[in-house]
Amino acid sequence: MVDPFLAANKDRFDRSSKFTLLSQEEKEAILRRARRFARLGLGSLSEVSRRIARRLGRSPETVRYTIKNFDREHPEQALYPDVTGPLDASAKQVIYNSYRRGMDVDTLAKNFQRNRSSVYRVLSEIRAQRLLDLPNDYINNESFEDPVQEGLILSDMPDLEAFEEARRKLRIPKDAPPELISNYEMPLLTKEQEQHMFRKMNFLKHKAAHLLAELKLPSGLINYAKLRVETLDQIEDYLAEANKIKELLIRCNMRLVTSIAKKHSGQAENFFELLSDGNMSLMRAVEKFDYSRGNKFSTYASWAIMKNFARSIPGEIHRRERFLTGNEDVFDAAEDKRTDEQEVLAAAEQASAKVNRLLEYLEPREREIIRMRAGLDSGAEGMTLEKIGEKLGITKERVRQLNVRAMKKLRTIVEKSKDEN
Repeated sequence: MVDPFLAANKDRFDRSSKFTLLSQEEKEAILRRARRFARLGLGSLSEVSRRIARRLGRSPETVRYTIKNFDREHPEQALYPDVTGPLDASAKQVIYNSYRRGMDVDTLAKNFQRNRSSVYRVLSEIRAQRLLDLPNDYINNESFEDPVQEGLILSDMPDLEAFEEARRKLRIPKDAPPELISNYEMPLLTKEQEQHMFRKMNFLKHKAAHLLAELKLPSGLINYAKLRVETLDQIEDYLAEANKIKELLIRCNMRLVTSIAKKHSGQAENFFELLSDGNMSLMRAVEKFDYSRGNKFSTYASWAIMKNFARSIPGEIHRRERFLTGNEDVFDAAEDKRTDEQEVLAAAEQASAKVNRLLEYLEPREREIIRMRAGLDSGAEGMTLEKIGEKLGITKERVRQLNVRAMKKLRTIVEKSKDEN
């Protein structure tokens, strides 16, 4: 094993065998060249270090360390004074935000006079701190510590095919208000399905919490010895999957909120404000529900929503009576000519949901062609047949044939839907 490794890395071993400590003359040569580059403004410290290293036959890190060491010992004569000290919190945040907006690491390293490793270290530090600051409450269970059960916990939901089939068959009533469209996008879960999904969501949070605990020292600071990009990616994947399950559980139970809100609508002035308040209670209930007790989630959520209404409705009535102006009838009778932005957005979401539901009846390649042709994913103009063909590796004529066939399928489905309604 050693011999092949030595053969594959011969150049590196040759350089290391010639390693010697820098002489005073070499240090002076490095500083003299660095001083000239700094005076002329030719490149960052990293770039200058690489240039000098190539000229003198030394490693860039050796040259860089020599320059930084000189700047620390002689701050009044520092060649690169902005590089010797640590980055402050605001500079680190600027680096992180710039990277999130698409700026590459090389540009950031040049702008902040740092090497690539320093930039990556800052990005990891900010990511870790953001993850540590996130709330990660979950309902623990003794089965989470059993590695044998991990595969079962992380498996797909029971009767997933039946759930997907029920979701495809859902139809939005024509007279449904835009605010209630989301109620008809997900079917109800069975008790076994919701038990599985609640356990999976909490287990993913449990896994993320264990990794986060390793990143945090008792003092509350980041444990840099454990800071790895792979660990941060894993934590973010766990939390993203847990949030995805949480959203599914919320969407599957939104009709419960509507049903309870309708029973209390006579006591409230605005039904949709009451509905919004109930949805917030539903979100909190998903976080606090202990699936291991064997109860259905709807039982727990109903009490949570009604308890919240019992507090919020009397408070709203008291506020309305206290600030009564005597002109409410005039305001209620006046026509509201303002554009309802929420209604416009809801209508757009309804249209998008209908299109996505129709596309599920197509084969994967047909679906992709329709999306690219109509520009559904990019939000811009659709692609030409030729461009689609280049992307899929087929001819322009074949794309046209598949597009015609897919459109014919969609028209047949729409006509059949109209007949059934």
